[in-house]
Amino acid sequence: MKRKNKIFLAVLLFCALLFLFVACQKSGPSESIEKAPLTAACTARHSRTTDNKRIATEYCDCNEMGVILENEGKAGECSSHVLGRIPQETYAAFDALGASYADLHKKVEPEKTGYKKFVLADPDNSEINVLYEAFTAQIKNVYDHSPFFTAYRTAFPKTGGALAGINRKYLLTCGDKYSHSEVLRIAARLFGYANTDTFINYASVLSTAYAAKDTDVASDVRLSLNGAVYTENKAYVFPYIVSCDRTSVFPVCLILDPDGTVAVWIGDEESAQQAVDLAGSLTENKTIELYGRCRLFETVSGFYRFSFAEGAHDVPGTYAKIALSTTDGLKKDLTVYLLSEYAPETVANFIKYAESGFYSGTAVHRIIPGIGIQGGSDVQTGGKKNNGYSAKPNSEKPIKGEFVSNGFLQNVIGHCAGVISMARTDKHDSATSGFFICSADNNAWDGSYAAFGFMPYQEDIDFVDTIVKKTTTQDVTTGGKTISYPASRLIDIEEVTIYTVE
Repeated sequence: MKRKNKIFLAVLLFCALLFLFVACQKSGPSESIEKAPLTAACTARHSRTTDNKRIATEYCDCNEMGVILENEGKAGECSSHVLGRIPQETYAAFDALGASYADLHKKVEPEKTGYKKFVLADPDNSEINVLYEAFTAQIKNVYDHSPFFTAYRTAFPKTGGALAGINRKYLLTCGDKYSHSEVLRIAARLFGYANTDTFINYASVLSTAYAAKDTDVASDVRLSLNGAVYTENKAYVFPYIVSCDRTSVFPVCLILDPDGTVAVWIGDEESAQQAVDLAGSLTENKTIELYGRCRLFETVSGFYRFSFAEGAHDVPGTYAKIALSTTDGLKKDLTVYLLSEYAPETVANFIKYAESGFYSGTAVHRIIPGIGIQGGSDVQTGGKKNNGYSAKPNSEKPIKGEFVSNGFLQNVIGHCAGVISMARTDKHDSATSGFFICSADNNAWDGSYAAFGFMPYQEDIDFVDTIVKKTTTQDVTTGGKTISYPASRLIDIEEVTIYTVE
């Protein structure tokens, strides 16, 4: 009797599995909302080529975002993955964006049925226009916190692009050129969807999945949910950067409001339209690259990266101005924002040397090939030793090395382009006046040297990069260590001044 029951149960289980298999075969790729999850290889590059139409994506696979490539991934599951760290000021930018979007959303009042369109140039929409300008200002603030955004010279038109509800019909546009359906078609193809209906269906599934997720704003989990950043007003922001070989790089955002509305914001309507073909899908041999949140705002090492935005002088704090000049006529004042909250003794030490006038007349005595320049400790004296450089007499005591490998966990500044950091010997607590400035990223130094500020202006970084790339050097090896000294020009530190912005 027991044997017959086992056989019966086995047959029943087989039939159930067969039924599920057949049911799965009936739904085509464009209709499927849930497919096999992607691999868990963080930050790995994923690409697909079909019929000479290629979309490449770069994001964290652990998030299983599901918005890419016909929903390859799971929209119905929320990941708890946290790849790296996001600076608190970046969180604050996302929170301000969420609040600004909520103000705008209340006035738009999207409906599940019907259609609302607001042309922002129309005087009748003046109130919404003001709210939309505030929204675009905040969204620009968010993207300005991304080093990737600056490095790729991303287009951010003053017109502010278009904002459209995906699962509820509304459109805010700065011109009357595109309809709601056209904007959604453009957006759907940017994200790899063959048709708008699938894109809309995905938005509904996304909304349902996130509505059931209980998230703590104070927790790191706020940045871990399927590529989104969770804001204080309980909205989810999915930031992306789009790059296409036929147009400029431009930003795109998906925003999920607490009421369940999923909206897409396209930073540049014209560039987006050029990136896709409204009559078909993707034109032959065209490449669209979509970069997600992990690449934009997170640092795998856990050390912060800084971006470069106009208006840095409006940020309260303490600044240094480093006046450089070369014997062949180059001259630049480098603006440095000092980060005393991460390296207090290091910043105080640098200010002390600057205000005493010690740095005046010192030199940039070292070029670090491909990475940056070093100075503030030596003077140019001529002669053969060390290519004509010698240490400036200094009676000050060395300071404690404020970096992670020296037990100072507070300093999480990463050595990216624009960062200033303290030079030292092989001993951790040996820094005095010498410093170096990075013109490119060098993650290997993160946590091993006391970074203490960054240059907020790209033009200053470009100047340092020019010095690094265009200065002929002479290598001198002493005690097994090789230093590249400037040979084609002398680089003088005329003065370092300190000032405060209230």
